[in-house]
Amino acid sequence: MKNRRWRIAAILSSMALVVPALLVNAGAVTAAGSGSLTWTGSYWKDANCGLSTQQFEVRLFRHTNYAGTQWRLCTSFPDFCSSPYGYDSSAGLLCRNGFDGDTMNDYPSSFKVVSVGGGASCRVRIHEHINYGGAAVTYWDPVNVSSLVPWPNDALSSIRRLC
Repeated sequence: MKNRRWRIAAILSSMALVVPALLVNAGAVTAAGSGSLTWTGSYWKDANCGLSTQQFEVRLFRHTNYAGTQWRLCTSFPDFCSSPYGYDSSAGLLCRNGFDGDTMNDYPSSFKVVSVGGGASCRVRIHEHINYGGAAVTYWDPVNVSSLVPWPNDALSSIRRLC
């Protein structure tokens, strides 16, 4: 009987490690809640891009020199854990509990500010932490940043427009 209890405990504890990985790597993750992006076939796109609600256009890239997965954002995003699958997705939940997995959180290593809407007083600010916290860089005009400075790569977690 003691031997069976040990086996059951071992199986349950191994499932606790495997199940979250399966949820994140599942082939069919669907959008759930705010922060969702749409896969276009070559990049992830904010639903506000190309609409009157577009505040700016920023293209974030997973690797330096504009390589790897691309995310196009056109409105403020307070938490990159929500993207691309949405706040209520399994990937978003795991990210908010410390496992970035397949989300956008902490992955961008280069970016392009394509446009900033709203006039000369408006700017785009990209933050190190969620909810616009931590260190930030601000851009008023279009710019290309092939490698993140002052941070090491993979440190961005939120973005917003300020006017």
